[in-house]
Amino acid sequence: MWSLRRTPGWPGRPAEEVVGEADVSTQHVGPCQEARLSSSHVDPRRSSDPEVASDEGAGASVGVIGRIQDRTTFLRFRTDARRVRAGELWCAALVDEGEPSPRIAYAIGRAVGSAVVRNRVRRRLRAIATSEAHVVLPGRYLIGVRPAAAQCSFEELKAMFLSLFDQVREVSAR
Repeated sequence: MWSLRRTPGWPGRPAEEVVGEADVSTQHVGPCQEARLSSSHVDPRRSSDPEVASDEGAGASVGVIGRIQDRTTFLRFRTDARRVRAGELWCAALVDEGEPSPRIAYAIGRAVGSAVVRNRVRRRLRAIATSEAHVVLPGRYLIGVRPAAAQCSFEELKAMFLSLFDQVREVSAR
């Protein structure tokens, strides 16, 4: 039965009233039955085996295309790079057979659109560069985008990208 009683306070604190105090064991309680969910709360597409990995999501990064972050490379793009253009894309190329893998940077200015639009174009170009890595020679590349590229479809960007690197191969063969 619940009762109202006074408990002594700590030193320096007044006594307080406690309503409905119960004794609770501090010892560990054994395993409990798991909570049940009604069938409407269970995802029917999900595997019942928690050890099975999902097929969805990004795969492991293979590192085919690297990034450019050092200032000296960007300075070399101004002076030593060979420039080519295809449609709404342009490229400053520093082809170097000694590089282990190609490295690509992207120049996408505010004239292309909002940050959302620029990021979408950049993600598309990265996806194309990864899927078409076999056409990219070892070296360092700065790929630029003209404003009209924001309205281009993925397939149009891919065609421009392939054309761009065909031209890079021709220029570097000279």
